[in-house]
Amino acid sequence: MHTLLKTPVMPVEPALGIFHQPDPTGNLQKGKIRYSFHPPLLLISTRQPILFWVNFVKDNRDRLSIFPMKHFLVLGLWLIACPVTGCRQEPASPAQPDSSRNAESPSVKAPEGDTTTYTYLALGDSYTVGQSVPAAQSFPDQTMDILRHWGWHFSGARIIAVTGWTTDELTQGILAASPLPTYDFVTLLIGVNDQYRGYGLDHYRKGFESLLKQAVGFAGGNPNHVIVLSIPDWGVTPFGQGSDPQKIAEEIDAFNEVNEQLARTYEVHYLNITPDTRQMGSDASLVASDGLHPSGKEYARWAQGLAAIIVATLQP
Repeated sequence: MHTLLKTPVMPVEPALGIFHQPDPTGNLQKGKIRYSFHPPLLLISTRQPILFWVNFVKDNRDRLSIFPMKHFLVLGLWLIACPVTGCRQEPASPAQPDSSRNAESPSVKAPEGDTTTYTYLALGDSYTVGQSVPAAQSFPDQTMDILRHWGWHFSGARIIAVTGWTTDELTQGILAASPLPTYDFVTLLIGVNDQYRGYGLDHYRKGFESLLKQAVGFAGGNPNHVIVLSIPDWGVTPFGQGSDPQKIAEEIDAFNEVNEQLARTYEVHYLNITPDTRQMGSDASLVASDGLHPSGKEYARWAQGLAAIIVATLQP
């Protein structure tokens, strides 16, 4: 018998939540989602208030091995979708609200007097680099900014990622980069270039599993400190419209089935950002100037979800 995950009090039906599910072309379709019980998962969204997801992970840490993210719209909830400004000196970009100021609850704050400095390793490709946006607007940097604002001490994110990298190239890049033996937290987002180049799922599975094992090793063997992010759907972007968006969506979904399954197997966190990225097809503000990669605003949504997982892991 499966146990329903404990969730913070929310004004939703006990078995269903109303949501808007993007179809592969980026158009929103109204529907419903059901909670999954095998293994026990709750479909959640980057656009919920940060504190909700922090409490969710904390309450269910013993049973939660995967942290998927799906859209659902709950009456009365506010949306958080503004980027965080970084501390680096970067080319000027349009001024936008600072999302790290949107969550001030003590529940996300570091304990009084905690001076521990944590480290973070981000492994990936152009999505981790933050291609076509200032470095301070990449999701690793925005995550660090949010956590620092909440009083947690983090050194600068160590990023091993290059635009265009596949799983094979990331593996070689890690060897060449000579990272530290261990880090407190590790994220892994890789696979879009394997899909783009037409590599098969078996090839991707082998490469991703090897990288995931490395990620757990970098986290000191602690899978609870590793977060896998799903592959964004680039087919909805202006660049992707020149190809076959439907085919791209289907392939991205297939690749994500592989990385999610492996995330379950190795009991690491899983952040499903793909549904959010499909909104890039209908919201130009979520797309960078190159017409392909996410904007700082979109990366901020990933950073909010990632920061929530990290805080829930750090808190007793």
